[in-house]
Amino acid sequence: MAGKNEHVAVHEQSTEGQKLPLLDRVAIVTGSSRGIGKAIALHLASLGAKLVINYSSSSTQANDVVSQINSGSNSPRAVAVKANISVKATLGAFICCKEGANRIKRGGGGRIICLASSAAASFRPRNGAYTASKAAVEAMVKILAKELKGSGITANCVAPGLL
Repeated sequence: MAGKNEHVAVHEQSTEGQKLPLLDRVAIVTGSSRGIGKAIALHLASLGAKLVINYSSSSTQANDVVSQINSGSNSPRAVAVKANISVKATLGAFICCKEGANRIKRGGGGRIICLASSAAASFRPRNGAYTASKAAVEAMVKILAKELKGSGITANCVAPGLL
C-alpha cells in the first residue's frame, strides 16, 4: 500500500507484465480521503482504476490522495469531490447504491461494494443508532445483490473489524 509520501504508479501493465485488471474503469470510493477508504482507493488506483476521491469537510486530505494517485501518471486518474453522505448515513448509502446500479453498464462486470461495520453484529449498549444504520446497509446490499442477479453487476458489503 502506498504511504503518505509515496506515489501510485499506474501503467498499462503491472511490473509482472500483466495487464492491469481495472485499467480505465472508474471507482467512486466514499470516505476515501483517509483511513480504510483511502487504502481502498490507493489499491484500486494501483490496479489501474480511475478514482473519485470523496470527502465531507476538509479537502486537504482528499487532495493529498489525489496527488498521490496522479503523480505516477501522465494524465489525471483521480479527482476530489466534496459530498457529505454521512449526514444521513443509511440514506447516503442507499442513494449511492441506487445511482451506481442505475449507471453501471449491464453486462460490464461492474461492482458495488459498501462498507458496513462488525458493530452491526455486536449489539453493544449506547451504539444503537450506529449499529442499526450499519445493519440496514448490510440488508440493503443483500437485497440489491438479488435485484442485480443476472445483470453482470455484483453488490457486496465488507464489514471490517476494529483497527
